[in-house]
Amino acid sequence: MAYGANPARFGVWLDRVMSHRISTSYRGELFVNAWNEWAEKAVLEPTAVYGDMALRVLATKTGKAETVKAKTVKAKTVKAKTVKERADV
Repeated sequence: MAYGANPARFGVWLDRVMSHRISTSYRGELFVNAWNEWAEKAVLEPTAVYGDMALRVLATKTGKAETVKAKTVKAKTVKAKTVKERADV
């Protein structure tokens, strides 16, 4: 991973890209290079240190945070129901 890389710096970089590059790109698209390309320093995969913060930053900056939040709440609800069902057995 690049020295000093963290979700906050990723957010700053993403702000710059979105304000200067996206508006001038062909279709206003943002491509994510990799999920876990450690050798190329392109990592969005959750880690022990930062958890899924890089993904949350990406969701927030691209306007998808509410969708991510809704899916997270749904997943937690399903997990809680499953745990309760196992406890009732």
